[in-house]
Amino acid sequence: MNTRSIAGFAFLRVLAISLLAVAPAFSAPTASASWEEPRLMDLRPGGTFRIGVKTIRWTADLNRDGLIDAGEVEVRADTDAGWSPADAQAYEHLVKWRLLLELDPAPSHVYRRVGERALRVFVDSPPDVRPGDKRPAAIFFFGGSWNVGWQGEFMAYTEYLAKRGMVCFRVDYRVGFRDGAEGRDLRAVDDARASLRWVIANAERFGVDPARLVTIGESAGGHLAIAAALASGLDPADDVGSDPALAPHVKAIVSAFPVSETGDRRISPWHLVNPSMPPLFLTWGTKDVFAEKLDKFVAHARELGIAPTVHVEPEARHGFILFARYQAESLARIDAFLTGLGILRVGEKITPGPDFTRRQAELLSAYRSRHAGS
Repeated sequence: MNTRSIAGFAFLRVLAISLLAVAPAFSAPTASASWEEPRLMDLRPGGTFRIGVKTIRWTADLNRDGLIDAGEVEVRADTDAGWSPADAQAYEHLVKWRLLLELDPAPSHVYRRVGERALRVFVDSPPDVRPGDKRPAAIFFFGGSWNVGWQGEFMAYTEYLAKRGMVCFRVDYRVGFRDGAEGRDLRAVDDARASLRWVIANAERFGVDPARLVTIGESAGGHLAIAAALASGLDPADDVGSDPALAPHVKAIVSAFPVSETGDRRISPWHLVNPSMPPLFLTWGTKDVFAEKLDKFVAHARELGIAPTVHVEPEARHGFILFARYQAESLARIDAFLTGLGILRVGEKITPGPDFTRRQAELLSAYRSRHAGS
């Protein structure tokens, strides 16, 4: 696509959609058409784009390649007096994140609008699924301290489980770096629970059995996998459309090296676990920064009469399940856990695709190749 030839139209489209984007804080809409947001790469130099509480500006196409590169971007938060050059973190978690959001090959749908923010789920479905089917579904939450992150980190997992018959939803939720730091853990739980309600509301269209959901996440996302299902005691103001009956829809929770305790008891896994909760699979590494806390968390759960399935990976550090070295075995353990519960049928094991680092590089490389010379 020649970005210069459509620059004027794209910039007006950005402005128009930004003005029309304000909507109620939460509803459980039916699934909309796939991605409809303006493409960031279509902006002309000098154009701006708002993400949460920050605005980015493509100052100039210095190398004349038609692409927004590091060193060509300025950023301004709502509280800033003026523009500042985007540092490496700002480029990674604003510009690169936005590109990866658009380059994601899976169909996406808005599950919630908060002001100008359109929050999406990306859907990886079995090739033979049909509306009205009753397939199990997995809802994935990325990690990043509720502060950063990308919904594509679990691509290999969702593609694998889709081939095993599950409908998989990768959730983008609000995080501190893009949306402001205040109350970021509670806000993330609010979004996570909204995404579950959206999946339930749209179950028939996606061929999902709303009574057979699995929540999956790592680190902060591991916390969300637990809290999304169990945090039913939130005030309506904090959890718009609160549904204390979400837990019965969730038949299993898979949580990798989660944040196991927060200052807010309403969303703290330590205070949420209970004998009637869904079966829980926990994994972490012996060199994980949370290892000692997770040992105590499991002991606490067992004292309550809960028997989580636990795997502790020798010598592994925080985040290990996402990397190629551990990915196949981690997927095999999750597969065995879900098969043992009857959520997955016994079947042929599938070779997982590349890990998220390779997938990011492939998406960005394909984007650059497609625009080379434009």
